[in-house]
Amino acid sequence: MMTTTTDSAPEPSLPGSEGSSTATEPLTDEVARFFEAIRGAGDCAMEISDEWAETLRCTVRDHPLAALAVALAVGAVVARLSAR
Repeated sequence: MMTTTTDSAPEPSLPGSEGSSTATEPLTDEVARFFEAIRGAGDCAMEISDEWAETLRCTVRDHPLAALAVALAVGAVVARLSAR
């Protein structure tokens, strides 16, 4: 029977960092702001791609033959480029 402990290990600290938590706070805040900006940009990109995909779906529904022609043309170009 295995037993597990719920005690977490102490966080590692850099040498000489005892009592210097105020020195790392600006860096921690900057990293947090950076990751928040990245997350916001990712959310915005996801919204834009969803809107673009929906627009493309509507266009294909409205013009199925044109969509097929474009798909065939793109396929022909890719086949020609990959044959080289």
